[in-house]
Amino acid sequence: CPEPHAPALRRRLQRPTAAMTSYEDRGEKPAYGAFTGFDHVHWWVGNAKMTASWYTVRMGFEVVAYSGLETGNRDCATWVVKQ
Repeated sequence: CPEPHAPALRRRLQRPTAAMTSYEDRGEKPAYGAFTGFDHVHWWVGNAKMTASWYTVRMGFEVVAYSGLETGNRDCATWVVKQ
């Protein structure tokens, strides 16, 4: 006995697929400037403690500074990590 959703599934499988991304053809390079580095990156996240922990444990960063409720900052928590 065929399943009731089999025709819909068959139609979905017959649709043409979208073009795949080509990693060899990256397009034209911009005509202006060149990227040489950065001083800092500022991330706005929902859970700063978890994000700082992720960078320290998985990517080898170390915690430099913290600002939050314990330090008198009632607006947001800030964790500074460096590599």
